[in-house]
Amino acid sequence: MDALLVARLKLEEIGLKHIKTYDELEKFCEGFYQFLLTKNPYIKSKNVKLYRGFLRQANRYMLQLLRNFTCQGCGKNDNGYGLHFHHVQPKTKEAKVSHLVKSGWKQALRETLLCLYLCNECHSKEHSKGHQIYGNNAIINRWRHTYIQKMLGSTE
Repeated sequence: MDALLVARLKLEEIGLKHIKTYDELEKFCEGFYQFLLTKNPYIKSKNVKLYRGFLRQANRYMLQLLRNFTCQGCGKNDNGYGLHFHHVQPKTKEAKVSHLVKSGWKQALRETLLCLYLCNECHSKEHSKGHQIYGNNAIINRWRHTYIQKMLGSTE
């Protein structure tokens, strides 16, 4: 399914039916982000680290909101940190969404439209399909059994 269509369907689920183009989506995000900036509890604080941390959380929250905090694999809803953006085409990946969020939401927004939003379990399954990262667990598991058998003196 086209990434923009997926994003469009998610927007309708959270009540943003009026957004029909990417420019309108960007305009909505800019307005929401500016609103969140005014709510930053560390705005008058001299602690720059806390101030910027709130901004990163606001960026991340906005991107998660657009996916309705829902896993696109199993439908699990989690408005914490249990869901991840999974790049469908890793070769076109500009950077990790979590890294892009640090520099602002605009770049991260474009990148998230190329991703699936998945819970830990579905994300792990996606990686094991292509034998990436988690795909070697079966091989490692066999080696573990072989190692344990040798340690115990088994002849099998």
